[in-house]
Amino acid sequence: MPVVVGPNFGCGSSREHAVWGLSQIGMRAILGEGLEIGFDIEPAREEALIHGLDIVGTTLTFADDIRGFEREDRETNPWLF
Repeated sequence: MPVVVGPNFGCGSSREHAVWGLSQIGMRAILGEGLEIGFDIEPAREEALIHGLDIVGTTLTFADDIRGFEREDRETNPWLF
């Protein structure tokens, strides 16, 4: 579902959340003149947004690594568990 936007679309303080919200309601295209997404975001955050992931979703992509760390930490420091 595309949306047609005005010249100030993309301006404001909640730009990342707007992307997530639009994605969640099925928005796949934005048509407009002078779209301004004028902010820098971290490469990891940008990659997450491209794949539609939030912070939890991004963390879960490392689930195997996290489990491995927890297993090793439990063996190395059993007194903590």
